[in-house]
Amino acid sequence: MDINTIRRMTNEQRKELKEKINSQIDLMNFVRELGYDIARNGRSFKLVEHDSVNFYSDTNTFYRWSAGKGGGPVDFLNYVYGEDHPDEKLDYLKCLQILSEYEGVNLDIDSSEIKSKFEPKKTHLTDSKDDSIKRYKLLRDRLQKFIINDNESLRELYNYLVDKRKLSKNVVDMYIQKGLLTTGRYQDSAKAKTCVFLGLNEYGLIANVTQRGMNTEVKFQQMMSNSDNSRGVFIDPNWNFKELQSYTLFNKNSQAFTPKEIVSAFNTANRTLLAAESSIEIMSIMTAIEEAGGNINDYAYLSCSSIQNYKAIAKCCELYGYKDAVVMFNDDYIAEQEKGHNWGKEKAEQAVTLLEGMGVNARTVYPSKGINDWNDMCKDSNFSSLAKQMFDQLNGEDIGRNIDRNKHKDNSIKGNDDLGFKGLEDLLKEAIRIKDSEEPVKKTENRDKKHEIER
Repeated sequence: MDINTIRRMTNEQRKELKEKINSQIDLMNFVRELGYDIARNGRSFKLVEHDSVNFYSDTNTFYRWSAGKGGGPVDFLNYVYGEDHPDEKLDYLKCLQILSEYEGVNLDIDSSEIKSKFEPKKTHLTDSKDDSIKRYKLLRDRLQKFIINDNESLRELYNYLVDKRKLSKNVVDMYIQKGLLTTGRYQDSAKAKTCVFLGLNEYGLIANVTQRGMNTEVKFQQMMSNSDNSRGVFIDPNWNFKELQSYTLFNKNSQAFTPKEIVSAFNTANRTLLAAESSIEIMSIMTAIEEAGGNINDYAYLSCSSIQNYKAIAKCCELYGYKDAVVMFNDDYIAEQEKGHNWGKEKAEQAVTLLEGMGVNARTVYPSKGINDWNDMCKDSNFSSLAKQMFDQLNGEDIGRNIDRNKHKDNSIKGNDDLGFKGLEDLLKEAIRIKDSEEPVKKTENRDKKHEIER
């Protein structure tokens, strides 16, 4: 629904609109899609990030005891998410407008039907291969209903990302070619279009779908139901996810290999993982690396989709073996001045602590002083200078190690390789053969050391 239409409504009409929206959106699923964690608390549930926020599934409501505020999905977006993300400037009318276009919301239902329309989603999926395939099919089928692949929509996508967001065309090209970005609608019949980011998992399958509106005046971001946000949107320029997806779905021998054996074939030891809050931020970082004369293929990248989802960085390192990571969340300096909290820096430090506990070399890099996020940097008149500063920070310490970025280069699967099933299977077998052949060597070395001690 258009924001101007909502502005012209009476208070009674807005109240009815809010009831229709709240009755059709599962609050706790919606909160998880925003990137928050929910834990059981007796008969109710609580928000992990704000323990004064309780949820009541039987009424589809929440209450924030510390502030004395509560309600349904519209109120949560306004009172909780809006306060956690002050830069998005989400007032009550904007919250109504955003959720009026939320997936599955039907504004044409009769007011008498409102209470019967709410049905919580009950799809529970694990990380197993079988469930990963089920999730992939659920998301794929939903995507087919609102994805737009015509030339006009593609032009609008490039216009938004390259002309308005000031991102590199090469970076946008890479996301599209790797199957991580396309265009869609807010909902099945909506005219307004969105950027659609696809997060893939260790099987090469779609694990999560995030939409971002292309209207710069009204911010809209939404994660599709049944998405697994623990995987984020991951991109390593040296990986061929499309080939891995085909191998998982169509090769009968794919059951012979575990996820760890599969990812061992994609050598990650010589690259550093750069993590940011959103895909737009990651694309901005890649644009800056390119502007500074760097090679975007030297790094791997992860969008967490939300700072609340910072644990996705640890999951990515665990799955793919990255030993070096840079957490590049936003610098919420305005919120720090006004409310005493710099949400981006606080979550970044938590992420670094978690990564260091796993044995990963990790540190933080933030936008230059006076700049909130990495896309603001791209749009700044001093972009070239700021990009050089960022690139120097990334390479100044190189996470405490001198990483040989050319090491094992020939063994990596390139995104543009025409590698068939047989090629991937051979590579996997070779990786496993090398791993197995190293084990006896280690045992022999240990036995020799034991004999030396005994002598």
